[in-house]
Amino acid sequence: MGKIKAVVFDWDGTIVNTMPFKLDNAGQVFAKHFDVSPKEIALSYKAYSGIARRDLFNLIAKDHIGRELTALEFNQLSQFFTTKNLESYKRNQVFDETNREILGWLKDNNISLFISSSAIQREINELAEYLKISDYFTEILGSREGFKKGKDHLDYLRNKYHLDSNKIIFVGDEKADIRLSGRLAIRCVGISQTVDNDDLRDEFADLIVSELSDLRDIISRA
Repeated sequence: MGKIKAVVFDWDGTIVNTMPFKLDNAGQVFAKHFDVSPKEIALSYKAYSGIARRDLFNLIAKDHIGRELTALEFNQLSQFFTTKNLESYKRNQVFDETNREILGWLKDNNISLFISSSAIQREINELAEYLKISDYFTEILGSREGFKKGKDHLDYLRNKYHLDSNKIIFVGDEKADIRLSGRLAIRCVGISQTVDNDDLRDEFADLIVSELSDLRDIISRA
């Protein structure tokens, strides 16, 4: 690897362990509004996760109610979902405090740190502030219509911060993260916290680590 100037992190499953609560909350939210099984909703959420919430909810809706959500339905479900998520996160341990050290080490070594997530902006910002980790990141990007995780976020970061693609690594835990990075010519480090190493290899991750602290060696060798 050439000298790394920036690390772009996925959020859910990479920096924070929020997915178990999202799965449960998604099931509850859809069940409250439609005659559907919370467990089946959770399975669909897990299968489609890694994309913007509007797209994700529409895929779930097509699977279980046979159509996409109206704008009003989506807004109602999304607001309820965000509220329940934030309540869940604050009641539970979702951040591994040992990762605070590697975030500090990266920042101290003049590596710009970013978040690129399919979650909505408010939810990430509020949780990052609650966990007192916001200051580690130069910018935190959530997804909204017309500005989503993937090409939108990476183009924005490359242009705003004058970053060459070969100076960036993306760190994510899902197969979708690896695919996105590959299409955008960004090196990707797969972190095997939520998926098997073989799944990440199948998507051609450049490197695979078991925990965020392993980034120290990757950056030091670059």
